[in-house]
Amino acid sequence: MLSAPVSAQSLHQEAQPSPEQLKAMQKAKEVLKPLYEEVFDNSDVDDNDSLDKDELPEFYIELMKAKLAVLVEGGVQVNQPSEAELSEIRKEYEQDIDEEFKRTDTDESGEISLEEILERNFGNADPGEDEEEEPESTSNDDDVNGSDGSKESAQDAP
Repeated sequence: MLSAPVSAQSLHQEAQPSPEQLKAMQKAKEVLKPLYEEVFDNSDVDDNDSLDKDELPEFYIELMKAKLAVLVEGGVQVNQPSEAELSEIRKEYEQDIDEEFKRTDTDESGEISLEEILERNFGNADPGEDEEEEPESTSNDDDVNGSDGSKESAQDAP
């Protein structure tokens, strides 16, 4: 159930995104990153710049509420969940936390960084941002690793 607030997740897991989908995911990440940062900082109660298993469910609840607030501010009429509904959603998140934590903690550090959350939610929509070695290689060796789609996105970035 943790995947419910994750809009780009199903695209990222099931198939390689098309160039158009990568651009859309990159744009969504650009627009939503400040919101994710704010919610992440508020959810990181021990101020260690990461989330543990106790903090992650609350992050997803607060993220959902923040996204709904943005929609309402934008004039979109949405049904706000009641406290009882939020409590039920929180329980579902807590039940699935081990699996979600394992999928999101890609470096297996036992804690989740903001970068891991962004990767989980938007995929690698900004390959040039995290991979500093990319510009050095212009050979066809990248095709072996299946990174040709990412390479195209990196070229499009300023």
